[in-house]
Parts: sequence; C-alpha cells; structure tokens
Amino acid sequence: MVALYHRYSSASPTCPLCHIHDESVEHLFLLCPWVAAIWFGGALTYRVDRNANTSWGGWLVALFQAHAHSNEDLQRVMSYIAFSCWHIWKARCRILFQRKPINPFQVLSNISTSGAGFLTAMPCSSVHNVHMHSQSDGQVNWLPPPFPFYKNNVNASWDAGMGGGYVGVVIRDSFGNFLAATRKSLRESCVAVVEAVAVQYGYELGHELGQTHVVLESDSQQSISCLRGSLSNGIWEAFPILARCLKFGEAFQDCCWPWIPRSGNLAVDHLASHSCVEMCDVSWVARPPSSLVHVLNKDGLPCPP
Repeated sequence: MVALYHRYSSASPTCPLCHIHDESVEHLFLLCPWVAAIWFGGALTYRVDRNANTSWGGWLVALFQAHAHSNEDLQRVMSYIAFSCWHIWKARCRILFQRKPINPFQVLSNISTSGAGFLTAMPCSSVHNVHMHSQSDGQVNWLPPPFPFYKNNVNASWDAGMGGGYVGVVIRDSFGNFLAATRKSLRESCVAVVEAVAVQYGYELGHELGQTHVVLESDSQQSISCLRGSLSNGIWEAFPILARCLKFGEAFQDCCWPWIPRSGNLAVDHLASHSCVEMCDVSWVARPPSSLVHVLNKDGLPCPP
C-alpha cells in the first residue's frame, strides 16, 4: 500500500488489515499483528522484534545467519522463509479480494505442507547427481522425509524362468521409525509390470494406514518417469496399473514420487528379493519380526527390538 500510495494509485498507505500502520514490505511480512503468530508458531519459532526489524534485507541476512549452520540447514531455512512469505501474501490477498478471513492455523499448515513437499522433491536431483558423479563411494543413504510426510519405499524383483516375482513395501515416518511393511508374490509378464504393481501396493498400504502426506520412493526409473511425466513413456502392459497409481496419489493431501538409487533403497530391495523366501504374502504393522529387523538394518538405521 505504501508503494501504491507513492504512485498515486491509493488514497492511503495504511495497512488494510490492521488499519494502524503503513503497509510497507516489512509491515506486510513481519510487523502486522497477525503475522507474528505465523513466525512464532512455525518451524523457526521466531519472535518478531518490532523495534529491531527496520530493514527487510537486513532481517533476512540475520535470520539466515542465526539458523543456518550448514548448506542443508541454509536450504531448509531459505525454503521455509520463502513459503512463509508466499502464504502470508496469499492470505492477505484472499481477505482483500475474496473477503475470506485469515486463519493462522491454516496458513501454518499450508506453509508446512508446501515446504515439506519442496524439500522432499529436492533430493531427487541432488541424489541423482551424487549417484552419477560421485566416484569415491557411489553410495546414497536412505533419509527420513520431512514432517509431516511418511516415506513409502517400494521395490520389485522378477524372474523370467518363473514368470513372476516379488514386491516389497517398507513405510517409515519422519523420524525414521518403522511403521509397516509388506511382501507379496505375483505372476506377471515382465519386470516393468511388477515394478508398477510395487508402486500400487505402496499406495494401497499407505491408504490403509490413513496417510495424508506421502513420499513414494522407488529405484525404478521407468515407473517414476511415467508418474512424473507421461504414462505413454512406459510399456503398455504397465499403463493401467500406473494410471490407478496416479488416482491413488490424488486421494492423498500431498504426494510425490522421487526416484532413488538402489543404494538408498536397500531395505525394501532386500525384502523384495528372491533370497528373502521366509517372508511372503504377509504384512507387518508397528512391530516387525526379527527377520524383518534384519531387512531394515540394510539401510543402517536403528530398528525396533
């Protein structure tokens, strides 16, 4: 409103929400009374100091320096601030143009969901680069998803001689805690179909558990490229299965499907392998048997006793 006033496009520079202070950039994103609850109630638990925050650029630099201790921390802080400002702006516009009252809890939820989805998608490119360019170890480790997402890892194996294979699903939360797993045997015509079925089982198990925010991770480049691009990129036998998977994805509040190298998908890779014959057509929830603990240890994470 200050900018519009200076350009003779507004009769007043006063904030249309609080009707007290002029609406500068600093006021819109930091100093308007309703915004303080957004910054303090969010992941940064930042308490806005009205007297200290006189410069937008200075505030950004100070906040980055206070919360970013590594490149990964800096990326998380920058993305969280960006999405916070975006949803503060959107809430402000909705009340002005659509007369929709501001709900700070909904704004915080939108920020959390957007930020988590972005950070979940980011490892796709970085993981791919590490896998392609790192010659020293070539390893990518499994990582827990950001809150409030769950990570559903899926994989499949196929044997032409037996005309079928196995699919496996392992579900863990944002702390890396085991939630559920399943392994199924099936008869299918090719490996692409088996891998597509693994994705379907990952969605089905997540739906049964009542998940709303899902990261479905697979090392099947064909399945993931079809889900993220066009189903016509894959073979026709897998088309109807992947089409159902896309419909499943729409049932969740937020869903993404990053590709992960096999080295970051070792637990479910072992679970779906032909060598894991003692576990088949069974689902485990909350507490895995000792044999499945051995599977989970493939990712090098702490497992339930």
